[in-house]
Amino acid sequence: MNVRSVGILLLALAVGVGGFVVFFLGVGMPVSHTSYYQYDGTIATNETLHNVTVYLPLPTENGAALVDAANVTVETEDGAADWDVAVVDTPHGPMLALTADRVEGERYYLVHEFDENGSHVSWEKVPEDELPADMTNKKAYPEPTYYRFSVSVWLDDRVDVVDPVANASVLRPVENLTPGACEPYWENDENAACATFETPAYVQYDTTADNVVRLSVEQRGVNEWGYGLSNSFNEFVQEAEGHYAGSQDGWVTMEGQLYTGLGDETR
Repeated sequence: MNVRSVGILLLALAVGVGGFVVFFLGVGMPVSHTSYYQYDGTIATNETLHNVTVYLPLPTENGAALVDAANVTVETEDGAADWDVAVVDTPHGPMLALTADRVEGERYYLVHEFDENGSHVSWEKVPEDELPADMTNKKAYPEPTYYRFSVSVWLDDRVDVVDPVANASVLRPVENLTPGACEPYWENDENAACATFETPAYVQYDTTADNVVRLSVEQRGVNEWGYGLSNSFNEFVQEAEGHYAGSQDGWVTMEGQLYTGLGDETR
């Protein structure tokens, strides 16, 4: 092989290796990009509820609900309820309405078993009347009956994860927004910020005086992109919850946190 042929071969190898590096190590434009919202909610109760009506805050876009009630299915592992789901107009804007004549609730326990040296062996979920008589090397943690729902909304445009209250779909209304009043979602994230806020919910049901019902909702706005084997993302996370004892009939306040600028980029 002459010198010219060797040079051509080396050039071809260099171009091939360079193309491999560009594609697989993330140099150049993204080969994929996805943006979406994720809306999740939970109703948790230790005892059965009767004549239930709950209004929960929804993510909105230009004053309209981002979530379609037809896409909301409430699921549970342990209880039972015949839920009616709708989006209703309220004095606080559109909200997700969950209604049912009867919502089963029971106090469960997560029973963890440990070895004599303290290492964890196993765990099981049991109702209160099936707690082991012998709790040697065991610990029991109370666990309510959960009803959960989850909805994803896929987008054509990127989500603003830095200032979502102004430029994205968040749980509304956002009241008493206070920047810097909570701990960061992740440590050592220079672009991340945190703020507390309040948002209303409506709760109506009959239950025992000592039963505590927990309501929680979460909204995420996520951007994901990839360069072959190199992938990245950024997001905002908005959480709100409330704990309410005994029977209820009226508007209540949910306490929330808004985490912004999470992830690798904030563009």
